[in-house]
Amino acid sequence: MAKIYAEYLSNIKTLAITTVLGTPRNDTTTLWLSNDRTKLVLEHDHHSHRIFLPAKVPGQGTQHLQLPNTGELQCVNRISAEPIFDQEESVSLWSATHLDSGTAVNCKNCGTLVSSERIRVWKDLPSEAWAEMMDLWHCHKPEEPETNSDDAPAQKGYAAGSKLIAQVGVGLVDVMSFLLSEHDCTVEYRSVENDDNILQAHCKSCDAVLGHRDAQTEGVRLQKPYLALSSKKNSTTRSYDAAYWFSCYLNQAIETQGVRKFVFSTLPYEIWVFSTNLAYSSLDCPDPKQAMKVLFRARQGGQNVETLRAANLLIETLTLSSTMEKSLYQILQRENSKLPGSLRSFMGWEVAVLPVLSSSSIKQTRI
Repeated sequence: MAKIYAEYLSNIKTLAITTVLGTPRNDTTTLWLSNDRTKLVLEHDHHSHRIFLPAKVPGQGTQHLQLPNTGELQCVNRISAEPIFDQEESVSLWSATHLDSGTAVNCKNCGTLVSSERIRVWKDLPSEAWAEMMDLWHCHKPEEPETNSDDAPAQKGYAAGSKLIAQVGVGLVDVMSFLLSEHDCTVEYRSVENDDNILQAHCKSCDAVLGHRDAQTEGVRLQKPYLALSSKKNSTTRSYDAAYWFSCYLNQAIETQGVRKFVFSTLPYEIWVFSTNLAYSSLDCPDPKQAMKVLFRARQGGQNVETLRAANLLIETLTLSSTMEKSLYQILQRENSKLPGSLRSFMGWEVAVLPVLSSSSIKQTRI
């Protein structure tokens, strides 16, 4: 089966089009750009394939492109082009700003209602690096009048001894999950195999995993990739593929931690967010999408997490649960399999392209 993958490289303003034929070229094989330069068309063995280009190619009129050489199945065409997407900040999906008392949380797999109607308020949790930022602020804050009180941070709620507790009627939100009171959601708990200390939260209707009980906060942490949202105003549920959630998570991790390389805490792998400003289209995804390119591989030499971090200050540990780490690795493998064979690896790393949602590609309305 034929494969077409078009990727816009913004730093060098080049559109790279990789074409892979299922059988050698023949008299029926042609590859060209449409008259308005927005589409790529491949005809081969009496089958026609087309995609919309992820970049703007200058000029007008049909342009024929290079085909694979005789006896070969793949070729790459590189064309000067301009971006069609603006540089925008990544979107934080399902933040508290876009949720209200009419928002309902459902199981993505079967649609069963998980949350209760008692949730009246949604609040965003601070970023994962909030404690480090507060410590930095206290080290470099402007001079203040001297005080004999040593417990000011505790009084303000952000000292080390402060504890976050799930509250009835309040939904707490971070980039990958909702934290709810056990009284505000209907789930079934089950111990994780080989670890009785972790209680996974399952849908009572279809048994799908939805998250886990969070002992530290005395609540339930429901993972967004497993959920769908609906509203009293609109019964239609809304959900996103897990790849979007992980690109959101990685974008936030880059912003808050200032690094692009991460190690898994429970799996022997490391990842490198190689590019966050990518646009692509393919036969699997014929409409252009913004994306990030993520490289992943097994940790070199069997090194443990602490050894890696000690050797490289520009690497951090993912803060996902073990279940989410496994899901991320599966998504990376899935997206890697969608690429043409020659693009699946790079200098010893495996390559995955994760789609990214921006403010222009999603209507940020209240749910």
